[in-house]
Amino acid sequence: MAAIRDVVDFLHNAAADEAGAPNPLSGAINRTLAFGYSQTARVLKTMLIEGFNQVEGRRVFDGVHLQASASGLATILATTAGPDSSSHFTPRFTAVNFRGVHEEPFTYEDIVGRMTKRGEIPPKIAVTNMTTDYFSSRASLARTGSRGTTEAPIPANVRIYDVAGASHDRSHEPGCEMPRGELDWSPVLRAVLVALDEWVSHNRLPPPNTPMPLEARPNDETVLPAPAHLPNAIIQVPRQDSDGNFIGGVRLPDVEVPLGVHGIQNRPLSDRSCELSAAYLAFPKKPADRKPEDSHPSIAERYKDREDYVNRIRVAARHLIDQKFLLSEDSAIIIHAATQSSAFDSGPR
Repeated sequence: MAAIRDVVDFLHNAAADEAGAPNPLSGAINRTLAFGYSQTARVLKTMLIEGFNQVEGRRVFDGVHLQASASGLATILATTAGPDSSSHFTPRFTAVNFRGVHEEPFTYEDIVGRMTKRGEIPPKIAVTNMTTDYFSSRASLARTGSRGTTEAPIPANVRIYDVAGASHDRSHEPGCEMPRGELDWSPVLRAVLVALDEWVSHNRLPPPNTPMPLEARPNDETVLPAPAHLPNAIIQVPRQDSDGNFIGGVRLPDVEVPLGVHGIQNRPLSDRSCELSAAYLAFPKKPADRKPEDSHPSIAERYKDREDYVNRIRVAARHLIDQKFLLSEDSAIIIHAATQSSAFDSGPR
């Protein structure tokens, strides 16, 4: 953390190093942004908490984007030697009580409060959560803290965006009970990065907080329970509609205009790649294709034809552009993909 801090501060502010070698970027940087995904996001969050975003009164990062850090921190305060060191292990269904990751502070109100108490000017922070981050990584603790279900206020310098139906891990490895979801959340990340940069550089407000509504499921085995050291914590997960798709949040066109159910918790829960890689279950193409145990309306019952489907995708994409959650370049790719969907081809799904 000190190395990250010092390198960024040097490139941003120094004319030369202690040996007199010139800074190759001297005077060229007017703002600094950081992006972290999963463990690297937990490192960045821990840097903010532990005071590594300031050096000699200067702020290091002006904006920070934390992707899929859920409620976790870097395990710098609880570690061991060897293959189970902090760089390797995390809490999971087979090790519910692993320490060091889910520790105070949890909420961004508390994280920003620690920074301001030290006299720091906190950076602008964008947080993106995937659906599986709630099921497998206890993301709800970052909204409620370790007691109850009351949500903490979100500071003015923080935005929280939940991507409905999205997986933490987009691996294509075999071995999971259900087909792995292929929802591409990278367009949202690109749009959020642009919004964060405009917030930092021009003070243009980004989209408002867009969380998914939560509910507690204390007897649901697909929800990673609270660890023993947090006896008053209640883990919550996003709510689902009658199809099984998740409600609220940032809704990519594939979720807003669905051809199936996105974001289902996958199994085996003993396999970290499966529990972080949500499943996707396609709707039947026609009523005759529906299996006896399947109550989902078919695609033919949902959409008049391919043109109707593509038009709805186009409307959903335009809505996301207006919300600043999608760039026009990505919108064109999404709409083109809809025109090529096999869901309206003859034959079984």
